[in-house]
Amino acid sequence: MKWKISPADFRVTECYDLEKLGEKDEGKGEQYHYFLLTKQDYTTTKAIQKIASFFRTSIKAVHSAGNKDRTAITKQIVSIRERNQKKILEKMEEFNKAFSDMSLEYLGVFTSRINLGDNEGNAFELTLRDIDEEEFVRAQENLKTISEWGVLNYFDSQRYGYAGNTHIIGKYLLQGNMEKALFEILTATPPHPNPKLKESSEYIAQHWKTILEKGGEEEKRKAKELLGECGKRDEVAILAHLEKNPPDLYGAFRNLPKKIRTLYLHAYQSSIFDALLKKLSQEHNVQNYKTLPLVHAYLNTDKEVQDIIENLLEKDELALHKFALSAMPELQADSVQRETRIFPKNLVLGEKEEDEEHTGKYKVKLSFELPPGSYATQVVRQLFG
Repeated sequence: MKWKISPADFRVTECYDLEKLGEKDEGKGEQYHYFLLTKQDYTTTKAIQKIASFFRTSIKAVHSAGNKDRTAITKQIVSIRERNQKKILEKMEEFNKAFSDMSLEYLGVFTSRINLGDNEGNAFELTLRDIDEEEFVRAQENLKTISEWGVLNYFDSQRYGYAGNTHIIGKYLLQGNMEKALFEILTATPPHPNPKLKESSEYIAQHWKTILEKGGEEEKRKAKELLGECGKRDEVAILAHLEKNPPDLYGAFRNLPKKIRTLYLHAYQSSIFDALLKKLSQEHNVQNYKTLPLVHAYLNTDKEVQDIIENLLEKDELALHKFALSAMPELQADSVQRETRIFPKNLVLGEKEEDEEHTGKYKVKLSFELPPGSYATQVVRQLFG
């Protein structure tokens, strides 16, 4: 079975209630313009960066309710803080003409920004391909299991960034190893990077020690130039800070927007949650827990869960007190519980059809709805697993 062969095979539409969102009021006298963002071949973070740049506003003025897949056609709600409605509508029209793979539809003006979790879920429409008869029969049988037992609520690979390393960066931050964290940020590449990104990553890795030290102006200039050609403005800002303040690694890191800095810690929390859920599942104890905690500095849960988490942290040379983040208290994580299982709504597996992409195989349509923060990958894996 294969999926995400093309963005058209993977469609995600955010579910939201505009009337409910309109009841929110932050009481700051600001105006927030809501848009429905349709995109493909962009992560949500990258799309927001492009929007902020095009509208000539700070990335802090643009918000979404959650991250959406890159290899997909996705629709989600975003907000932009701006008092001038005429200006915002004019820029929207210019934006829609400038981009062929993104568009904005105006939804109205509100008194509060969009925050993480403001959506009420996501609706998925998938086309799964390269399916044989045995796989299709197994999927039909597994529908009953999912209806009764749900799906284990693991995080998905998109939680760990396009290079699959955001949790590793989070680990280094918690360890206080800022040099390794910055190195990962500046040299991260996906499995098949474009030539420019590959060149910049290899150059920075080769000249890393010189870039960190005083002097080395030529190496720093070249590294900034290469990253700039890749459109990595935040990473260029990190190098610019190191150029002016060579020893100040924490200051360099703070050049990243807070939502991105926080993302690294959340990714590490997610990796520990996944490892905890897997351990309990293997030991057949997961049915004892409706929810499990995301690890934080003041975690105090039952002994079985506490012991597993502390053992996982020990393997990463960490302990709970490290989550207090004394050097970066603004990133300290809150206490959050996550469901161990999800139950997809309106789960429909279509009839098998001839797959024009794979001779002698079938394709099938799959649709369902999930609550915020849950991932379609887990439903597909359990359905065909």
